[in-house]
Amino acid sequence: MLNRINARIGANVCLHDLRHTLCRRLFDDPGLNLIDAQQVMRHRRITTTSDYLRPRTDEVIAKVHEHYTRPKPSPRPLTGWAYDPNDLADVLGGA
Repeated sequence: MLNRINARIGANVCLHDLRHTLCRRLFDDPGLNLIDAQQVMRHRRITTTSDYLRPRTDEVIAKVHEHYTRPKPSPRPLTGWAYDPNDLADVLGGA
């Protein structure tokens, strides 16, 4: 069946691609964790499941874009800190 679909739409999808899609969708569900995904995927080692955690390029681009378009927080004024002008003059030089 998959071969017929591939031939019809000009794709090259295999069953393993569907496993990758399933695992990505499990990760995207906030109600599931890595152990849950491991059980569904029937991986013996958690490291095998964690290999699927690599972010997609479009996700990385979206996060970086969000970072650079987010408003910068206003600097907080220093409170409770003062300096002696004489100490500063000793460190930096001057009268």
